Amino acid sequence: MIEFQVKDKRFSRCGNRQLPCGARPVFEYGVRETVEFTFDSDLDAQALHTLSGDSMPLQSGEPMLFATGIGTGARKLQFEIDTMNQSFLEKCRSFHQKLYLEIAEKKNGSDRILLQDWIECSPRVNVSGTPPEPVTSYYTAAEVDAKLAQISGGGEPPDMSEYAKKSELPQKLSQLENDSAFLSDAPADDALYGRQNGQWTALVATEENYSAAEKAKLAELPSAAELDQRFADLSTGEVDLSGYYTRAETDALLAQKPDRDELPEVPDTYSRSEIDAMFGAFEQAAAAVIGEPQ
Repeated sequence: MIEFQVKDKRFSRCGNRQLPCGARPVFEYGVRETVEFTFDSDLDAQALHTLSGDSMPLQSGEPMLFATGIGTGARKLQFEIDTMNQSFLEKCRSFHQKLYLEIAEKKNGSDRILLQDWIECSPRVNVSGTPPEPVTSYYTAAEVDAKLAQISGGGEPPDMSEYAKKSELPQKLSQLENDSAFLSDAPADDALYGRQNGQWTALVATEENYSAAEKAKLAELPSAAELDQRFADLSTGEVDLSGYYTRAETDALLAQKPDRDELPEVPDTYSRSEIDAMFGAFEQAAAAVIGEPQ
């Protein structure tokens, strides 16, 4: 059992017989033990006494510690401390982690604070018998040895002589053989080059680069001087349009043509298609009487 002295709502640093004067008590993860507190004033035997602890004051969620006290004297309380819980495991992450404790006396809806101070918590596991539940997610030394024994070779490491080390693998292209004859150099300017017999040659656009058909098409196109002259003629109005009707002449000629509804009706006349049909029938009848022409 661990014993603590409390004075003026704080730990009495020289009142703990198990610790040197000025030392802070420590709660470790994975322990179940009885802790007794002796106070500097009388306690209410009819009240409910609770102990809570967390890594921060007024921490929300499940606290790291919570216990109900049992009075063992006018000024003594005992609490059964159980640090084997997930909240303690998650929050007590390093040695000398601060753990804030509070002991309250509750009666008729009112609270009286008997202790508000901090101690240290430790993530070390200190258990006898069955280890705490989180440890089940780890392999024991015997389990690790058994798994290693299942490796081929009766526990011996596999033969890695056919495998290359990382330090032996090439790290640069220059360490590889260019057996596919990939190009390893090229001119750095923007000119167009061709490669022949291992040499770079700049390509120049000349007439030799065009086929006969392409040259014929180019010959039909007007030159730059001819295009300039045509644009100049259009801008000055000196284009020869003698072979064309003006808009006024075209409108006058169209005005002389009668509209379709102005044409006179001609009764008892045949259309071109009707005449062609009659001649076709006559030719067929004549051919049937006198035979096909020789």
